[in-house]
Amino acid sequence: MSVLCSLRWLSAVCVAVFIGSASASESSGWRTGGTGVVVGATPPILGAPGTDIRWKTATVNWGNASPVRLGSLICITEEPVSLTCFDAASGKHKWTAPNRYMDTLPPSEAAEASDILAVLMRDRLRKEQTRTEMGMVQRELRRSSAGADVQQRYDGLINEINSIAEREQQFAAHVLSDENGVIGYATATPVVSDGHIYALFGNGVLSKFNEQGDRIWSVWLGAPIRPMQGYHTGTSASPLMADGVLVVPFAQLRGVDPTDGRVLWTGPKYPHYGTPAVATVGGSAVVISPGGEIINPKDGTEIGDDIAALEFIGPVAVGDRVYVIGHTRYPDRTVASHATAYRLQRQPNGRIESTILWERKLGTDRIYASPLITDERIYLLYTPGYVEVVNPETGVQISTFDGMPTARNGSPSMVLGADKVLLTFEVGLYRTFTDADNPQSLGRFVLDEQRATPLLDDARIYVRSLQNLYCIE
Repeated sequence: MSVLCSLRWLSAVCVAVFIGSASASESSGWRTGGTGVVVGATPPILGAPGTDIRWKTATVNWGNASPVRLGSLICITEEPVSLTCFDAASGKHKWTAPNRYMDTLPPSEAAEASDILAVLMRDRLRKEQTRTEMGMVQRELRRSSAGADVQQRYDGLINEINSIAEREQQFAAHVLSDENGVIGYATATPVVSDGHIYALFGNGVLSKFNEQGDRIWSVWLGAPIRPMQGYHTGTSASPLMADGVLVVPFAQLRGVDPTDGRVLWTGPKYPHYGTPAVATVGGSAVVISPGGEIINPKDGTEIGDDIAALEFIGPVAVGDRVYVIGHTRYPDRTVASHATAYRLQRQPNGRIESTILWERKLGTDRIYASPLITDERIYLLYTPGYVEVVNPETGVQISTFDGMPTARNGSPSMVLGADKVLLTFEVGLYRTFTDADNPQSLGRFVLDEQRATPLLDDARIYVRSLQNLYCIE
């Protein structure tokens, strides 16, 4: 997949939307409710008279995850592995915490790890210098007059490169490379629950902090899986809470004890960029992975036959219904741009049976943004920038409209609050439409480039661009 394509679907899979004023007993993270609908939020219309930027704070580094609300704070991730929190009312920086492999170690080992990290940093600089020198020596070797001393210099440089490679392999957990490109290490959106924030990074570090910035625990889950489904590198799936278990999608799907970070169970491999969905069946949670597995979050067991799988994004669950919409990979290994709605039912033996409610073929354009689903409508944003409105009961198209008629591109996922649909695009364009069968434009607003869906928090919108964090009201 091209870098351009990775930019398009990355915006969709890395972002989250939720109502930030959730109580301490609730969890908030990846698309509260799983639908993109933010219950209780009354966001302003961007571009309308009276709507303005309350505050703007520059960030130290870019990040693709959406902002989340932690008590009185707004928290974001920053490349490569930092969690940073600001005062929600003023934008004042409160604290930043690193999430390196060495942060998962006991104090007795952390000092040694710091020395190792310093060596690896020097190795990185020296490796680039050595490669440059090797190119120069190679040119000398091509000359007929090159003597044995030139060959010795070249052999010495080869040995140095090999030594650096051996150290990088030995201490791979410490190494943060540039291979992830625009996906980066800080793309998973954190989840907030019981007054704490849980953050997952692409180096395999999972951490828990309180509102004061105290580290409760950090654990290393191991190296990422390679290759990923649909692309070759990077991770973006976000952790979530299900029936009191922290469900973590990294290399493998895992259930983690939120109190101490212990891995309670390990499920199927997880080469997916999309975040799992949580359905409610018979009063209890069921996790559905982008790979189509149906999993009990209490013990990680697969409790149903696989449904269709997705590339780039994850399924969306509304109660006992699951919507698989996008670039679909079916159990028989066929692939198509498709939409399928399932109903899940628990059988007397505890197994989950999935029944297809409707299915339909989609257009030739891809969908990299997660669908926005209400009781009356499904909104599908295609990469060229137009939106299809679909009946959630039948899958039949209701209408289409242009989200971004000029400079078309893919975008982050849509969000809805107070009967207003908010579309965002990587170029920094924001558009508000009515929630209707034939949506009407209410306003537009332009900020700087971004890849994260805004956070709707009561009457405010928090926007995380590549360079700034905004509060709009």
